[in-house]
Amino acid sequence: MKKKSILILCSIIFPLLGGCSYKKIEFDTKSGKTNTVKAGGKFRISLSENHQQNYYWSLRHNSNKKTVDYLGSVFHGDKSGEVDFNFEALQTGETEISLNYYHYNDSTSYVTYKIKVIK
Repeated sequence: MKKKSILILCSIIFPLLGGCSYKKIEFDTKSGKTNTVKAGGKFRISLSENHQQNYYWSLRHNSNKKTVDYLGSVFHGDKSGEVDFNFEALQTGETEISLNYYHYNDSTSYVTYKIKVIK
């Protein structure tokens, strides 16, 4: 009886703990490769920022919001560090996520990530 209670408890708690994490995906922007993620999974795109010198990233667009949902972003660091753009893969399909790099209010460059969501 004790083992059964422990198994039930573990089967409830561990998925809840694991479901809150975001998998960091090293996206390949230079080759133009399509990055693959699984439907139902959460993932993040991490980019360097320097707030001290007024450089920051912003979501430009997500071409297919039915496939991938933007969940928000979080900055890690003091005045320079990394920003994580968090996403959830909703259903199979393809999308492009573009992010702008700003210096003050002027866009200096952008990156586009090709995403394919699979089952």
